[in-house]
Amino acid sequence: METAQLLVQGVDLWLNTPRVQEEACGTSGMKVILNGALHCSTLDGWWAEAYQEDAGWAISQDERLGPGNWQEQQDADKLYKLLEQQIIPAFFDRNNLNMPEKWLRMIRKSMTTVLPAFNMKRPAAAYAEQYEHLAKRTADLSNNKYALLNDFVRWKQMMRTSWNELHVFSLHLPDFNNEGCKVGDIFAANLEIYLGALNADDITVEALFTRPGSTEEYFLTGTFMLEPGKGNRRLFSIALPLQHTGASGYTFRVRPKHPQLLRSRDLPLVMWI
Repeated sequence: METAQLLVQGVDLWLNTPRVQEEACGTSGMKVILNGALHCSTLDGWWAEAYQEDAGWAISQDERLGPGNWQEQQDADKLYKLLEQQIIPAFFDRNNLNMPEKWLRMIRKSMTTVLPAFNMKRPAAAYAEQYEHLAKRTADLSNNKYALLNDFVRWKQMMRTSWNELHVFSLHLPDFNNEGCKVGDIFAANLEIYLGALNADDITVEALFTRPGSTEEYFLTGTFMLEPGKGNRRLFSIALPLQHTGASGYTFRVRPKHPQLLRSRDLPLVMWI
């Protein structure tokens, strides 16, 4: 922290060049603006939201070039052009008092427009909201001698015991006549699931779309709707508008669902279809 304090107080330009979608946040850039420096970064993390013209610089990406060195080469070329054509001239263009007027205008704009929106007020408010929700949940679970909590524990035990009874009875997939599909087409599918000892409200069925070779987990997701019916064989359907071009694949999965199950990893059961 001592090193960071010296850095953010002693620089004029904060250069941050992560690959897009690999920046965790960018709090160092927020701190440096507080100390009167300007920020230059790829449009990732906080800078994707905070960047304003004449309040810093952005290494934009007109297109994503995917894995390999092509993206780094494109980003490097844009960075060198920024340095040569904008950043260095703005810093060294001085008036008769040896003051960099444009640089100082950018600092003022950065501190008056960017800084107020990126300070501890936002995370503090978010933390307060989250903790308030957790405090209410704790109170609800503990009421009536932990009746709700005991019900939830019994439900989780039942899910673990009966999960393997689930299986797909029938599956109907969309037919695009081997001609592919277009943006705006509807991906319509339905499947009938045998529930065994489970109830239909105990599970959620999801459609997940991926790109071949992509590092992104899923670029499009949708949830199946439970159709009216009774018994332990229930029909789930989905009608999902397709919003992206290019080759893609899809799969389905079934996971537990319960109002008190806040995170799926708290009950790591899944059936892939």
